[in-house]
Amino acid sequence: MKSAFLHERALSAGEELAAEELQQAEQRFQAWKKSTLSDDTSFEERLRSAGLDAASFQRLLARGTARTDALGWLPLLREVLEDGCADVVLPSPPPPPTPTPDAGQRMRVPALTRRFLQWGLRQLRAGVEALAARHGGSAEALLAPRAEAQLVESLDQRLMSHATRALVLELNVARMRGELRGDTPQARFADFAVRTLEGPGRLGTFLEEYPVLARLLVATLERWLQSSLELLTRVAEDREQLGAVLDGGRAPGALVSVRTGAGDLHRGGRSVVLLTFGSGLRVVYKPRSLEIEARYQELLGWLEQGGLRHPHRRLKVLMREGYGWVEHVETGGCDTREAVERFYWRQGSHLALLYLLRAVDFHYGNLLAAGEHPVLVDLEGLFHHRPSLGEGDTAMHRAALVLDQSVLSIGLL
Repeated sequence: MKSAFLHERALSAGEELAAEELQQAEQRFQAWKKSTLSDDTSFEERLRSAGLDAASFQRLLARGTARTDALGWLPLLREVLEDGCADVVLPSPPPPPTPTPDAGQRMRVPALTRRFLQWGLRQLRAGVEALAARHGGSAEALLAPRAEAQLVESLDQRLMSHATRALVLELNVARMRGELRGDTPQARFADFAVRTLEGPGRLGTFLEEYPVLARLLVATLERWLQSSLELLTRVAEDREQLGAVLDGGRAPGALVSVRTGAGDLHRGGRSVVLLTFGSGLRVVYKPRSLEIEARYQELLGWLEQGGLRHPHRRLKVLMREGYGWVEHVETGGCDTREAVERFYWRQGSHLALLYLLRAVDFHYGNLLAAGEHPVLVDLEGLFHHRPSLGEGDTAMHRAALVLDQSVLSIGLL
């Protein structure tokens, strides 16, 4: 019940609530308001969106029940906690793509994540074996060990992003109680992790204390597996076209590197991924339609046919239904003053097009410098529908109108 979302809870019918239950419900009600929307109007709107009012919500807090579908994640959690995949050997964490002074210092708590990682890796390998068999090859020819290790590392990072706050809280409680042992911070943390999470039943006890975290870990595991196998399926199906369209007809070879985290997670844990193949081909995978990117490249080509002074670099795009592939852009500087001047001429040309196409939210992360060529990436901000700013005659309103109609609204300057 504690891990059920609001829309998964049902009101209990029947008996009237006792005074003690009403008091407890009122305390929970005030805690909800304080931790979410302290404004009464906003809080009431939130309740109405869930089909509730203050009275029914308090009754839900006092004696609500979770619908059956709210507990669908529990069987997988039990399977993970049973440690049936303990024989799966996890790969060593891969080195970071760009070494930094604090590289390798990311918080790792194997006592928490190991069972989830082992279960996920076993399922991933089974999926890759089945995928390779369908396409008449071997698992190794599809996914190299290094790429597999990077996928596992991405799962570990996602799990830890959910668990860190709970672990820090429990660590602080243990510190205040004087329970930490060890001569160094690292030793004391290792001792805490072992005593809290290792051993029969300890991980389960910890997750009972944090049921929402338990559900998030299971959901993260399921989404990671689904999105990873979806990516690999698309790689296998599009392998020939990737070589033909993006690499001059060369066979890509096995997938040797998978860099996730190039953007936010969307639609069930999917994200932009940078892939490297055995042939050296590097491509960017985007789990959404790339029609707007492809059409923008065509627009650049049309302008070039009309006699553009400095032609733009056009990206190679392979469109598929609901997803696509884009060539990777190697960044670099300009060697001459003339090249710098051409770079900014082209950036001004892009800016004029973006203004014409009602673009917004084109910040520095949407522009790559490839020598003298500025290259726009992530074109979702095109054709933005700006809501009316309404009537008004204040200085603030007039300034907002001017900015809305200005090239500054694009964000590129």
